[in-house]
Amino acid sequence: MDFITPEQYQQLLDNDQNGQQDPAPVVMLHIPDTSSVWLLTSAFTANPDIAYGLITQKGQPPQMGCVSLYDLFINNEPAEAVQPEPAFVPQFPVSFYQAHAEQRNGTLDRNLLTTPLPY
Repeated sequence: MDFITPEQYQQLLDNDQNGQQDPAPVVMLHIPDTSSVWLLTSAFTANPDIAYGLITQKGQPPQMGCVSLYDLFINNEPAEAVQPEPAFVPQFPVSFYQAHAEQRNGTLDRNLLTTPLPY
């Protein structure tokens, strides 16, 4: 998988095996110039093509759910191609991002996703 690094994928599998209830997302996938975002937290060891995380799309309630990694990347249309966000900085549990998206009609603030907090 070119869109998820081996280290990220291993962390997705580890999160599934460890049974974490509210982990921070490991990877952010999105369709550029849209509000479609997937914040993935785990991948199922029994079916490694299936990942779990927060799914957001403008105008729709954000939801936790499963997604086929294969299905995300089968689309070859450049305008609708799912891409990783290399600047993503996971700083909060996934429930924080879900609550944030619920307050913003299903969208996530890009600054929240890509700007590290000053410590």
